[in-house]
Amino acid sequence: MLWAQPAAAQAPGDSTPAPPTGTSPAFVIQSDNGDNRLQFGVVVQSDGRFAIDDPQDQVLDTFTLRRFRGIAQGRVARYFDFYVNVDFAGGIVNVRDAYFDTIFSPAFHLRVGKTKAPFSYDRNILVVNTLLGERGLTTTVAPDRDIGVQLMGDLAGARLSYAVALTNGVVDGGSSDGDTNEPKDVTARIIARPWTRSPDHFLSGLGLSVAANAGTHGPALPSFVSVGRQIFFSYAGAADSGRRSRWSPQAFYYRGPFGTYTEYVRSSGAIVKDVARRFGIYESLLYRWRRLMRTAAPTGGLPSFVPVTITPEPDRAEPPSLPSAPSPSPTPAAVAGAVLEVMLPDGARVRLEGAVDPTLAAAVLRVLATSGRAP
Repeated sequence: MLWAQPAAAQAPGDSTPAPPTGTSPAFVIQSDNGDNRLQFGVVVQSDGRFAIDDPQDQVLDTFTLRRFRGIAQGRVARYFDFYVNVDFAGGIVNVRDAYFDTIFSPAFHLRVGKTKAPFSYDRNILVVNTLLGERGLTTTVAPDRDIGVQLMGDLAGARLSYAVALTNGVVDGGSSDGDTNEPKDVTARIIARPWTRSPDHFLSGLGLSVAANAGTHGPALPSFVSVGRQIFFSYAGAADSGRRSRWSPQAFYYRGPFGTYTEYVRSSGAIVKDVARRFGIYESLLYRWRRLMRTAAPTGGLPSFVPVTITPEPDRAEPPSLPSAPSPSPTPAAVAGAVLEVMLPDGARVRLEGAVDPTLAAAVLRVLATSGRAP
């Protein structure tokens, strides 16, 4: 811990005062009143990955630096907290988290920047508090880090907590520093801890929560890896059609040295290849339709398939037979070899020769008479 003494305390003859309370972290710089604070930390995780039964040598036996993270967090002017988490593992600089928190009250926090999406319970546990080296498989179909704005807070004495986020949107298990399309993701999570204000109650450590996420993503699809960091499933020649929704019920319980939690995550979306196969059309046609729809209505919603049901017409019963009405007199047939000459009021003459249909002739003469002149 680094601690700066007040000027008055540094006068000769004065004893060195004790550090202020609440500065238990190992390396902290802060003002006397705690309004400004800077704390540093490091997270290091090293793995040894050795396959016991691997006759095809698909797994490389190796030692690796799984996580090597430098963390800087603190507070500025009492109400503004910040957190920066940079990972150097694998020889790549990866900004895992970088955000500001504005704390208006316990019921209203505003967070802006890159951080974990308020969705998966397992994902939101700090890595230093995880019991195993890797997280559960539910996190592979849940969003990881994303950039956007979050609102969160505790209500009713922390019996109820909420979090709502508007972010760019990421693929299952993914993180991103940008967006590939204009639509955004909406994520919401509610946590209920009914007995948290009664520490002696047997269920004081019980919590129930539910989270939901929806948004439109780009065509990229993820690959899924095992706890040994080996890919066990990936999409071949496929692309996401865009719309994706996720939901997750969760529960946790902590009592003394015992703790457990569980969650179920479901991620639903459409893959272009599957849609094309289902409707018997080419994938390129789907892309063309979507591009045309976005061009025609750039401010409207994204195009989507509308279910259409075609049902055969019901059999119609034959109407009862009625007495036949007298047939109308047939139209006079055209007379071959006839000559018809008509003089109009303006002196013009119309001469019709050969087979002339009387109905057609009458219509022509009516038009000419109306117009007042012959052609």
